[in-house]
Amino acid sequence: MNEIVFLEEARQRSTIRIGDGEFGLLLGKRGLHFQKNEPILRDKLCAAIEEYSDRSPYILGLPPFISIPNQVLHRHNFKYLWLPSKILFKILFPKEANYFNAVFFYIDNTILPFLHAFSADHDIVVVTNKDNIDSIKQRQSFFFPQAPSVTYIETPAKDAFASYDSLITQVVTTVRKLPRPVVFMACGPAGKAMIYDLSKDHILAHDIGHSMKFAALQTSQEHQIRWDIFKKYWCPDETTS
Repeated sequence: MNEIVFLEEARQRSTIRIGDGEFGLLLGKRGLHFQKNEPILRDKLCAAIEEYSDRSPYILGLPPFISIPNQVLHRHNFKYLWLPSKILFKILFPKEANYFNAVFFYIDNTILPFLHAFSADHDIVVVTNKDNIDSIKQRQSFFFPQAPSVTYIETPAKDAFASYDSLITQVVTTVRKLPRPVVFMACGPAGKAMIYDLSKDHILAHDIGHSMKFAALQTSQEHQIRWDIFKKYWCPDETTS
C-alpha cells in the first residue's frame, strides 16, 4: 500500500502495526521485556491476522524488511532479526490483502502531519503510559493544534495486557461521549489487540508506537530502520519517502 492510499484509508480504518515484538509473541516467545506472552493476547493477534482483508475495519501494517531479499538484510545485519518473520508471513498472513508500512510513523516528517490532519476535526483520545502522557501534555498544541478536545487514558508502563478489560472499558466509555473521536494508541501488543476489538465497534484507532516521543525530541529514526536503503523495496514505483 503506497503512502497516498494509506493516508486516505486511515481516515476510515484503524491501523495495527505488526513488528518484531508481535512476531516474537506469535512464534511462541515467552514474553517481551514490557509484555508477558499470554494465550488470550496471542489469540487476539492471530485473529486480527487471520481475519484480515481489504474489507476489514482496520489496516494491518507489516515491516518492509520481510519483502527484502535475504542477502540485502544480511548485508545490513537485519537478516536474523527478520528471517523468522518472513517465514511466519508465508504461513499465517493473507496474501491477497494490502498492507501498510509498519515503520511509516518512524520516517521523518510523517507523524506530525498525520496527527494534525485528525486534530482539525476530531476529539483526540491518547492511550499510553504516564511518562508519555506527561511528555505529550507539555506539548499538546504541538501535536494536536485546533483539536476540539484531548483526553488521556493511562496504561501501565509494563504488561498492559494484564489491565486489558479495564483499559478497553475506559476507552469505549470515553469515546461514546465524544462527537467525533479518534484514538491514538501507544502501549505495545496490548494496544494492537485493543484496536482489533475496538474496530469491531467502528471506533477509529491508530497504533502509533513511540513516534510522538521521537517527534517531540526532534530525533530522526530513519537511520535506525535504514530507510534510505530499504524504502525502494516497499513501493518501488513510489517517488516519495
